[in-house]
Amino acid sequence: MQHAIGLPESDGAQHHGLGLEGSAHAYTLRQMTDANHAGNGTAPVRLYTTEPCSFCRQAKALLDSNGVKYEELNLARDPDGRAELVALTGQMTFPQVLVGERSIGGFRELVEANRDGSLEELLAP
Repeated sequence: MQHAIGLPESDGAQHHGLGLEGSAHAYTLRQMTDANHAGNGTAPVRLYTTEPCSFCRQAKALLDSNGVKYEELNLARDPDGRAELVALTGQMTFPQVLVGERSIGGFRELVEANRDGSLEELLAP
């Protein structure tokens, strides 16, 4: 695609191997490994956050309001942790929510999973 004054424009993601989602994409529940549940009756929830991040605060509030216990990993000052998160999820945005070893995605995907009942299903023993 060509810009009006001759500058190149992107048609979208050039490398689909990163797992980046388009704006019209429904949330995805991508299996990371075979170890899905911890065996303690509920899947552990990990919430990767940064500062400042209003979506991170909203994700925590949503999980808190549903009584979901989670481990928060704040990567505000942890470049190595950010690189590990990208390697794990393929995502570079915050927050990132994992249930067990499954990546739900960010805040938008968390809200959608909560609305359609998928979050509850993932948290079920």
